[in-house]
Parts: sequence; C-alpha cells; structure tokens
Amino acid sequence: MAELAYQRTRDFLRHAPLSLTSKLARHGIERNMAVLMDTDRSLLEQVAPKAALASTSARLRASMSRLRASLDQLEHLTAMRG
Repeated sequence: MAELAYQRTRDFLRHAPLSLTSKLARHGIERNMAVLMDTDRSLLEQVAPKAALASTSARLRASMSRLRASLDQLEHLTAMRG
C-alpha cells in the first residue's frame, strides 16, 4: 500500500502544475525531475537492504552466541582435565 502511495505521489509531482513549483520554491523545495522521471525507483528498494541487513545481523548474533557457548563448554572441559 505504501508503494502505491509513493508511486501516486511521484506521478502527481511529475505532472503537477507550475503553480505548485512556485509554492514549493517559497519553502526552499525544488522538484527533482530526473528522480521523478526514473521509472525504476521504488520505495521497496529502499527498505529491502535494511531488512536484509537486520536479518544478517540477527543470524550473526545467534552464531556468536553459539560460538561463545561452545567455547565456554570447551574451557570447562579443559579445566576439568587439567
């Protein structure tokens, strides 16, 4: 749903009348037509890498936790033999 809203907003800004340009300019905002005309832009492409990074971080934390537990166990076994 957010992607649809994003694309509709981009479409509106692409085809907005010149009067909108002057209103935006009063607030220091310009329309970047190169970005608005880029048909490959997607809200989802901005979100996906962050989600992938979060997933990778979670797997790394789980791996580190298992490694820590294994090393603790090895240390305990070595101390018992030593």
